[in-house]
Amino acid sequence: MIRAMVYLYSGRPNPEWELKAAVYSKLLLLFKNCTPMATIPLQPFILGYSGCLVIEKNSKWHAWKGLLSITRNGEILYYNDPDRRIEKLVTGTAPSLVRAVIKSMEPGLI
Repeated sequence: MIRAMVYLYSGRPNPEWELKAAVYSKLLLLFKNCTPMATIPLQPFILGYSGCLVIEKNSKWHAWKGLLSITRNGEILYYNDPDRRIEKLVTGTAPSLVRAVIKSMEPGLI
């Protein structure tokens, strides 16, 4: 089972849901358009919405503000997703109440 999560809260559990196989297949297609990054831009720590996470058996994908990081076996690889397509796809599958919270914190994402 593949899970999705959004980082919304500090000190409270973040919303999680199951990611459907068809959505995951689309995510893999979108990933083909992401380009590897040689250097990593600094991402500020903020309260509130700070991206989404896809949790697979052997890896985690974190997408936020056009940066995609994939952690697999302790190694982190970074990719550029300037149109935030992966982030938009994942957050768009969130339950309706969660999407409403994301819209209030990150206008234009959903």
